[in-house]
Amino acid sequence: MLLTNPGARPLAMAVSSTPLAGTPAILRPGMADKRFFGASGTLSLPYEAGPGMRLVVAGASATVIEDNGRVREGTVIALSGPGRVVLRHPPGLVAAWIEGEGVSPWPAAPPRTVTVPAELALAGDTMTLALSVPAPALLHARTTAPVIAILRRGGAEEAPVMFPAGAEFHRYLPAGDAELRLISPHDGQLSGSLELDTTPVTPAAEGIGEAIAVAPGGTALFAFDVAKVGAVGVGIRADPDRVAARLLDQNGTELGAGVALLRRLPAGHYLIEARLPADAATALVQPAVVGIAPRPNGPPPEVARKYFELVGMVPTGAR
Repeated sequence: MLLTNPGARPLAMAVSSTPLAGTPAILRPGMADKRFFGASGTLSLPYEAGPGMRLVVAGASATVIEDNGRVREGTVIALSGPGRVVLRHPPGLVAAWIEGEGVSPWPAAPPRTVTVPAELALAGDTMTLALSVPAPALLHARTTAPVIAILRRGGAEEAPVMFPAGAEFHRYLPAGDAELRLISPHDGQLSGSLELDTTPVTPAAEGIGEAIAVAPGGTALFAFDVAKVGAVGVGIRADPDRVAARLLDQNGTELGAGVALLRRLPAGHYLIEARLPADAATALVQPAVVGIAPRPNGPPPEVARKYFELVGMVPTGAR
């Protein structure tokens, strides 16, 4: 371990070690490593895995260093062989596991069909809820106890999200079927209750849209259509300004992130997602879209009026 002082003034430091009470932990397929950390830091674990498996992490970000020297980062990482994973975590719950075809640390949980809106009790190590919406909507899932939430839609699975104090989970659902998977983030089974609801997507047009009130931890979703390929500018304004924004395609795939974006988009259906952090105050959120309405080909109205006056005519509506 090499420690370097970046300044000219001497700095204090401390290094300590604790003897292992048993054999070092190794992350293996079909097992989950769940821990609670009182402070932010890093955790390094060796792992065993074969081709076709993947590492899934909730509550932290991961760097995988395979024995062949390959390095990858993320929260859902495909693995090709054994190596070591380094987890960078904030204070709180962290869970990591390796899964693959027919290999999972969680007992099989057949999908349970749920009609939204719904309220139900959480039970078991994991639950899988089958959802179906007739039209695009914004899903709201709230729990009264800690959970790990994973949404599967359009054949693709999102990265897991850790909720150490109860879920405020808001995601876009395209029309059709989706699955919401809930996992216990600690030793023991799920507890508490779940509330599911949906709200319609708010349409957005050329220019600045109407302001919508968004609660702390909440999400607003605005949809717009692009008639033909071209440069489109999208933005979000919030008061107070603590909003995070993403541009999504009609399947919910992220195309860009930021409160102001300029993208060349093909014709299609798109969405702007505006999300407030849980510790923010309620905010008024406004979408802005530029470039989806055709520009007029004629001269500006004041120029047209002058030409009409030159030939002794008054344009309609001028009187």
